Amino acid sequence: MAPDYSDTGDFLILGNMLSIGEGARRMWEYCRRINASWPGSGNPFFKSVLNNIFSNASQDPDAAETASKAFLEEGHEADYEATHNRWKESALDGIVIPFLGKRMDLDEGTISQERAIVYEYDDALRGLTGQTTVTRRGGVLGNLERFMVAASESIRTNGVVLGALTAQPSGNRGVLTEQTVGGGRSHALNGILVLHCTNEEIGRTVFSIENRLTNKLPTGEETIEGDNTVLVTGEAAAGVDYEDGPLGVTLQLRYGPFVESGDGGNIISGFAWTNPSGNDSDHGIIYMRIKRVTVSDTVNGIFTVELFRGANLSLAENFIGSKPIKSISGSEVVNIPGPVSDFTFTFDRAAAHSALGSVGNEDNDIKFDQKVPREGDVWTKTITNDEAGVMSTKIAKVWRASLNVATNPSQTIPDTLAPDFAYAAV
Repeated sequence: MAPDYSDTGDFLILGNMLSIGEGARRMWEYCRRINASWPGSGNPFFKSVLNNIFSNASQDPDAAETASKAFLEEGHEADYEATHNRWKESALDGIVIPFLGKRMDLDEGTISQERAIVYEYDDALRGLTGQTTVTRRGGVLGNLERFMVAASESIRTNGVVLGALTAQPSGNRGVLTEQTVGGGRSHALNGILVLHCTNEEIGRTVFSIENRLTNKLPTGEETIEGDNTVLVTGEAAAGVDYEDGPLGVTLQLRYGPFVESGDGGNIISGFAWTNPSGNDSDHGIIYMRIKRVTVSDTVNGIFTVELFRGANLSLAENFIGSKPIKSISGSEVVNIPGPVSDFTFTFDRAAAHSALGSVGNEDNDIKFDQKVPREGDVWTKTITNDEAGVMSTKIAKVWRASLNVATNPSQTIPDTLAPDFAYAAV
C-alpha cells in the first residue's frame, strides 16, 4: 500500500497534527524569548511586553516585572514545554508515525522502533578510507521519503546555507581547509557547527561535531550531535567527505596546504604526499636536503635530493629516501616513497644549478609543514536555514529528518496542508 498524497490524504493528517503540536511550541517561544525591537516591529514576545508595560523608575513596578517574568518562566514556559513534548510523544510519535507506517505496510519492528528516523552508514568504508556517508535512511520517515521519491512526490524544501570554515578566535596550531563549504538538508537547523579536534593522528585526524542551535528546542536540545566523528585522512588530493544524518549536513574537509620554508633557490614546488602518516613525518613536517654531488654526471646524478622525518639529518632513523637528479636544465616530477607515504614534488633543475653551482654545495634547511590540526584546535561553520518550507520546518523541529523535497514551486504537496494556525479571540 502507498501513502495517499492527495490534499485530503495522509499529508493532510501529518501536516495538521504537526501544526497542532507546534501551537504549544510557539507559545513556549513567546514565553522565553525577547524582542528588543518591540513595540515597533517583530513579535511581541511576552518578556518584551513586560519590559514595556512596567516602569523601572520605582521599586514596586520593578518588583512586579521581576515577579511576572519569574512566573512566566517557571509557570507558562514550563507548561507549554511539557504540553509540546506530551503531544510529540503521544500524538506524533505514538499515533502519526505508526499510522504512516501502516499505510506503507511496514513491518511492526520498523513501526515500533524507538526513533521515527534511523540513519545507517557504511562502517567498512569509513574504516578503510575515512569517508562517512549515509547509505540508508530507515524508520517510518526514511521509508516515507523513499515512497515519495518513487512516486515523484515532494514537499517544499528549506534553503540551507553553510558558512565558511572559521578557526577559533584564540588561534589553532593546525590548519584545516575545505574543498567546498558543504551543504545541508531541510532539517539542518539554524546554529553554529563546532568541530573540535580530539585526536591528532596524522592521516586519520578526528573531530567531534555538533550544531549549537541558535534557538533551543522544547525537547531540551540546545545542541545536536553528529552520529559519527569527522575523519580527515588526506589519503588523496581529493580527500574524503563527511555526511551526517541527524545534523543534515555534508562537509568536504581537508588538511591545509604545505607551508614551505628554507628553499632559498626556489628549487621545489608542488610538494604533496599520499597516505599521510606520522611514521613518515615529524607530526606533519618533512625535512629536505639538496646536495650538489658532481659537475655533470648525467648517469649517476648531479644533485641528490633527500627527505627526512626529523630535523636531525644525521640520524639514520630520520632518513626517508632520496633520488638523484641527472640534468641541469628544465624540471622534473620526483617521487620518493616512504615506509607508508609517497611524496611527490617538482624539482627545478635549472634553479638548483644556479643556487648550488659547485660540488659540495647544499641546501639543508628546507622544510614542508602540513600544519596538521592538533588536539584542542576548534573550527566553526554557521548554518542558516531560511525555513521557507512550512511542512519541512515543522518536521525538522520535531524529528531529525527531511522528506523528499523540491524547490518552490516544483513541490507536489502544498504547504497549506501544514497550516500556521492563527489564534483568534473567542
